[in-house]
Amino acid sequence: EQMKYEGGANPREGIVGNVYEVGAPHDAWLHYHHEMAYNQHSMKNLAFCSVKAPLGKGDTYLSENLSVTEELMQTDLGRKLKDKGVCYIRCLTDREAYKGEGWKEGQPVYNHWQLSFGAETPDEAEAKAAECGLETEWCSDPLKESSSRYLKTKLYTDAFEFCPDVGRNVLFSSIADHNMW
Repeated sequence: EQMKYEGGANPREGIVGNVYEVGAPHDAWLHYHHEMAYNQHSMKNLAFCSVKAPLGKGDTYLSENLSVTEELMQTDLGRKLKDKGVCYIRCLTDREAYKGEGWKEGQPVYNHWQLSFGAETPDEAEAKAAECGLETEWCSDPLKESSSRYLKTKLYTDAFEFCPDVGRNVLFSSIADHNMW
């Protein structure tokens, strides 16, 4: 069955059935994350392929989550994550507010709520966010105070997910992204 890749950090173009390109500019810095952890819907399997990596970049690091989970659960942080879960907060800019100030112009912004949700209006974005289990809040952009179409989404969820292949819960979280996007 074809997965609908909606509500992710980047829009993904389908290459062939259930094969997507990365969705970010080729020279973007992609931080450590679990794919779609900040969204109520994720995929069962994930594979990687690189046709061409940018010079000096393109490394992809994978974590062996069974050991990571075991080590994490020996800490206060691991126990808090188990007891309380996580809240993902994503802050998405408005494309109109950043016209002419994107990645191609040397600025750090290459994605906006319009791209992330495939929406053109705030109502459409809110509806698609709700389908992903996200709460929404519109507020002023801290860097563009004239823009009130800055979308903040929240998802409260478990930090661990049951993996039937190993019969236990394993870390499924992107807490390392704190304040990085």
